[in-house]
Amino acid sequence: MGIGLKGRSLKELLEESRELYEKTGYYYGMKDLKLKDEDPFKYERFYWRMVSASISARETVKYIAASPTVREYMELIFGIYTPEGDAIALSTGIMVHVHTMSSFIKYLIENDYENDPGIKEGDIFVTNETWSGGVHTADILTVIPIFHEGQLIGWAGGVTHELEVGAHEHGSMTIFAPERFSEGHHVSAEKVGENDKFYKHYMLRLKYATRMPNELILDEKARLAGCILIREEVKKIIEEFGFEYYIQAIREVIEDGRREFISRLKERLVPGRYRGYVHLATPFKDIPYIHPIARRDTFIHSPIEVNIQREGRIRLSFEGASKWGYFPYNCTPSAMDGGLWIATVQLLSYDGKVNDGSHLCVEQELPRGSVVNTDFPFAATSITWGFLIPAYAVYGMLISIGLFSRGYLEEVFLPSAGNSLMNFGGVDIQGEIGAFSVFEMAANQSGARAILDGIDCGYAIWNPEADQGNAELYEYLGPILWVNRRFIPDAHGYGMYRGGNGWASLWLISGALRYTLSCYGHGVKTGYIKGLFGGYPGPAWFSIKISGLDISDLIKEFGHIPTSISEIQRLYRKYPNNVEISRTALWADLKNGDIVGLFYTGGTGYGDPLDRDPQLVKEDYINGVISLETAEKVYGVVIEREGGEWTVNYDETRRLREEKRRERLDRGVPVKNWWLEERERILKKELPEPIKEAYNQSLELSERFKEEFTEFWNLPREFRF
Repeated sequence: MGIGLKGRSLKELLEESRELYEKTGYYYGMKDLKLKDEDPFKYERFYWRMVSASISARETVKYIAASPTVREYMELIFGIYTPEGDAIALSTGIMVHVHTMSSFIKYLIENDYENDPGIKEGDIFVTNETWSGGVHTADILTVIPIFHEGQLIGWAGGVTHELEVGAHEHGSMTIFAPERFSEGHHVSAEKVGENDKFYKHYMLRLKYATRMPNELILDEKARLAGCILIREEVKKIIEEFGFEYYIQAIREVIEDGRREFISRLKERLVPGRYRGYVHLATPFKDIPYIHPIARRDTFIHSPIEVNIQREGRIRLSFEGASKWGYFPYNCTPSAMDGGLWIATVQLLSYDGKVNDGSHLCVEQELPRGSVVNTDFPFAATSITWGFLIPAYAVYGMLISIGLFSRGYLEEVFLPSAGNSLMNFGGVDIQGEIGAFSVFEMAANQSGARAILDGIDCGYAIWNPEADQGNAELYEYLGPILWVNRRFIPDAHGYGMYRGGNGWASLWLISGALRYTLSCYGHGVKTGYIKGLFGGYPGPAWFSIKISGLDISDLIKEFGHIPTSISEIQRLYRKYPNNVEISRTALWADLKNGDIVGLFYTGGTGYGDPLDRDPQLVKEDYINGVISLETAEKVYGVVIEREGGEWTVNYDETRRLREEKRRERLDRGVPVKNWWLEERERILKKELPEPIKEAYNQSLELSERFKEEFTEFWNLPREFRF
């Protein structure tokens, strides 16, 4: 006898679900939505009770968890799942986990956990393993079974992003790990407790798993509490609606979500083939302290093709992606599913039934052995975000082109703000060991929309409920003091509508015996995603370290702590031995009095900057978002001061813009000439070594990429760099 419905095994139920969908095209073969048709009000009340249970669990856990990533940045989500592990309803939060918890439950079923180690009421299962449904080490998943009269009738699950995971680097996401053995605390799809209590040995293991065990343990308990709240609420829902209604309704809800997604897709997107490109440069060759096999410059890239099909499905292909590598940006299918849903929910499913019904309508092609589907079992995946964020920002841009083509201008959105992470850790003057990631990038910038500017300092692609968090809480955790959080002028993607503007934080190291910082961000030269319809990318991110200079002297010299790009450049020219500017920082020797800082790049622009309303340019200048130089040089707007007020000189603005358009035409190169020049470079193999290596990998891994690449450039099929 199995533990599933009517004494069947969970594996049998999962196989039946898949077979029925394959055979009929409907989830669980449900051609009719009987409950919805018979009593739509009762049906909707049932669904929103399920959503309410998930949201209630999340809101409760926010206030009982210990980690700032949970309490301050709201990096968590909870959901309810069918016996087979399909998502029924989810809370708000980090929508990356729409399907990852589903993948985890299916992993338990497919690997026969029902028999070994067994599944019963009160059991607790945990993973942060990307091979078993997770995304990366910092996101820890908990699921518990829900039973009714001896039958497993569902699962409750929750995810939180942890502050510190015990990697060789301090913090939650190691940036330079070459293999998984450097990533810290791994829980590999384990049964970690029963009777709603954790095993003692698991609690002892957590005690020594990280540099901040109290936060980890308390978050573990909070996550379990959220799952128990959902389980008990589901039992109340069954009492109210009846068991037979419950089983029928959870399946109808998923089929309803599938149909709703298809309807939305047909309504809003033009069928066709949309193509883009994503890349990530990792210039690690000259970084001290990191493992020798990771100390190399690497170029990671992939074409992205989104095929919108007439029947209302999406096929997303990464064919041509470069190979996995000795860096922590490798991805697995589970991680890629997570990335897919952070963008899909925001652009297409934001007001519908977000569940695995939508997931049935989207298929991903992830070439095995590539960076999007590594086949090396020991590959590092601790910061899969490094590749996921730019990849699915490009996906979001391509979906926006489809929305634009249908005329839904208000729906066009570029989820493009960069991702820059700062990991701190070491020993303070009390001898206390501590470590954490400063996760204030959770309130970064968005790209522009087709009708308005991007969001300044209030957006994260992975979590719409963006928040910088309170500086004082982090100052309590470690010997760092915020001395500045400030917008940086000219730090956005220019356009008719600009991207959200970038900002920077500066920290003073105070009260440390030994302290380390590591950081990395997207975009070595410019932002990682181009603008749309003439919009510019955001500027490159950077980190700074100022040592051997007294902070009070700097304030006297500048009138404030220097933060703008021009001020940092001036400081660097004057004190070249005291100022370091880096885009791949790993500083292991921070001392009291040192100042470190991180610039969070701006979002991507939309449309031609020369088409921007001059009044918006003037307002940006008054608000310190742009300089007068950028107003004229980029936007072609002449701003003057008259009678104590700033005004736009429209005659000079028209003249300047016409002049700039003529200059563009003079600089322009016919596509044929560009193609001939670039082909000559390719034949001479005049590309940087990391880029040549990446293209060779793609030519070896993908026949389709090889065919398209050699055909476009008119090269022999056997061409290699």
